[in-house]
Amino acid sequence: YYYGPMFYITRPQDFPDGEIPPPASIYSKKQVYAIIDEKMDKRGFNHEAFSPPVYYAAAGLWFNFGKRLGIEGQGLLYWARFLNIPVIALLTLAAYLMARRFFPESAYMKIGLPLVAAFLPQDTFYSITNDVFSPLLLSLAFYLLLKIYFGHTERYRDYFFAGLLTAATFLVKYSNIAVAAVFAAILLWKSVKLHEKGALKAFSPRILLAASAAFLPVALWLGRNYFVLGDLTGSATKIQFLTWTIKPLGEIFHHPIFTITGLATFWHDLMLTFWGGEITWHLKRLSSAKAEIFYSVSSVVFLGAAAVRTYRLKEDENAERFINLTCFLIVLLSVGFLAFVSVIFDFGSCYYPSKAYPFMTSGRLISGMLIPFFILYLNGLKAFLSAGKRPLNPLPVFIIVMLAVVFIDLMVSLEVFSNPYNWFKFIEKPSSRIHKRNLFFNA
Repeated sequence: YYYGPMFYITRPQDFPDGEIPPPASIYSKKQVYAIIDEKMDKRGFNHEAFSPPVYYAAAGLWFNFGKRLGIEGQGLLYWARFLNIPVIALLTLAAYLMARRFFPESAYMKIGLPLVAAFLPQDTFYSITNDVFSPLLLSLAFYLLLKIYFGHTERYRDYFFAGLLTAATFLVKYSNIAVAAVFAAILLWKSVKLHEKGALKAFSPRILLAASAAFLPVALWLGRNYFVLGDLTGSATKIQFLTWTIKPLGEIFHHPIFTITGLATFWHDLMLTFWGGEITWHLKRLSSAKAEIFYSVSSVVFLGAAAVRTYRLKEDENAERFINLTCFLIVLLSVGFLAFVSVIFDFGSCYYPSKAYPFMTSGRLISGMLIPFFILYLNGLKAFLSAGKRPLNPLPVFIIVMLAVVFIDLMVSLEVFSNPYNWFKFIEKPSSRIHKRNLFFNA
């Protein structure tokens, strides 16, 4: 609250003078501490306190490291956000390694996947949130699982880290449940293949090691929640705070998602937030109507084209078929999880989702599927452009798409850049009300 400007979550007309107050940080801390204490007293607790631990443990270590470097105040807040920088750099590297390993002859994939990781305008990557770990950890777990399935590795450590990364992905966000299903499916398929070759006994220690590395951390965390909180996931307090309740069975199928209009609304809004995020400015989403249509329509078209291509693959292309099928499994389970949450709960007096808008369409919650989703998207775009009499090279087309997406994101953000409390604006017209030491961090 102290360092956060209100321009994102309020509108000028909400204030008596028609002007949003400046960030509290331009005043003394004593002037706002009473307000902060009052707000925290009303809330009574932090409803995120019982969330899965992986991100918060890592962010806490990073935060303390910043303190040791002598960073303090709002500098620490930005230091916490700067943890995203190495995470996204590693995600870009993971995307390249994924493409190089499993699409070795495709320059299109080796450029396209890292391009998505580096330039997708998903604002989760620029926020302080546990969702930022999901794409990286799920991609690394998926990479190792595919290596195991295709027999690219027999090392115990790869089996161990495949299991550990699966557990870590789930313990970042429960909405990453798809990774657990894919982990179980790939180990099962691998075991069947080994059994057919008579090699299951030799590999069973490795498979047991992977299963143990995945199961034990999750079991320990869920067990801790049950004995300390009386709730396996630790979500009961948050659900109560949000005023959500489980619907009676008879009301579940009355949900609008079971209509064509409702399903279209769910998909359209989900793809908007999956591609671009949820940050608002004056309570208005930072997006372009044309970009929104492109996100939802192109995702349907190209994932559909990828499904057709997968079905038509020849017997000697079984490796690509398997990768596509597992990617589809991740995407379907991820989207299905949000659909399930949408229909199973009555959202009470919650602002979002609500009784008027009973859709959970926060793409950040399933951002873990980013690399699998775009493997399918890129495959679908290639299939789509190859369908005509004159096939087009998909790489320059996709580069143009990403350039357009980034350009549109910059255009819709111009109002944010021009705000007088933006750092760049400070450089042009420094305010006498703001201490020089705050110049860099008040963005």
